[in-house]
Amino acid sequence: MTGVVPFTRFGLRRSGPCGLCGTVGPLSHTHVPPRCAGNDGPAQPLVLRPTDDGPSIGPGRVRTGGARAYLLCEPCNNRVGSWDDFFGDFWTCLAGELAQGQGQISPSPVVIEMEKGRPGAVVRSILGGMFAINPGLLTQWPDVAAAVISGAPVDPPADMTLLLELYLGNHGWISGGGAKINPVTGISSYIDSEWVWPPLHVLLTRPNFRGRWPGAMAINGWLADSGTSVRKVSVMMPVVEEESLWADLRTESPVESQE
Repeated sequence: MTGVVPFTRFGLRRSGPCGLCGTVGPLSHTHVPPRCAGNDGPAQPLVLRPTDDGPSIGPGRVRTGGARAYLLCEPCNNRVGSWDDFFGDFWTCLAGELAQGQGQISPSPVVIEMEKGRPGAVVRSILGGMFAINPGLLTQWPDVAAAVISGAPVDPPADMTLLLELYLGNHGWISGGGAKINPVTGISSYIDSEWVWPPLHVLLTRPNFRGRWPGAMAINGWLADSGTSVRKVSVMMPVVEEESLWADLRTESPVESQE
């Protein structure tokens, strides 16, 4: 997707710690979001360059093949990949709903239903990518990382909130997170990881900042499903439009990445 700017604290080194298991060694190309979510076109990473006045952040070279970097070891990347197809089904369902309602979808919440959904697989696919771009999450929530790898059900951590919104826009944003303060409202927030990827806005935050996104749907409870469980999934997702979302993002500092 043209115009995507992926943010990550690391990712262009071919070896290092895996964001999911912590093993230090060779890393494999990891697509965040998954390739099945339309992440297979041109992408332009943000890079950090030295200048006479200090480091400068700016767009890097446009690369083909989607937003991707060396983030997970090959076994973890393959394991997360086993959940990605089910995230792809969920993403396709959302994209289809958006296409059918093009020009008619209002800011009112949209109800999405899947008779045979795999919520445990969907949430593991999302979190696998989030742990990949923010390696600090492994230290914070090691049990969740283990559940992403194994597929075993796990109680959602009390200090974790994973939120979804339906996004009406054409541009993407991928961030490893960080403390942010909106200078207009003075309201602080903490985002551990975030995707703005049509037709989804997905963010991982802490419960005490939950109120900043009052209408967003929390799906961290899906961790209690195993990765293989199948059931009816019904979600009521609020709609956020591109103009309002990006106006907010432009007032906040991006996470630096390294070339």
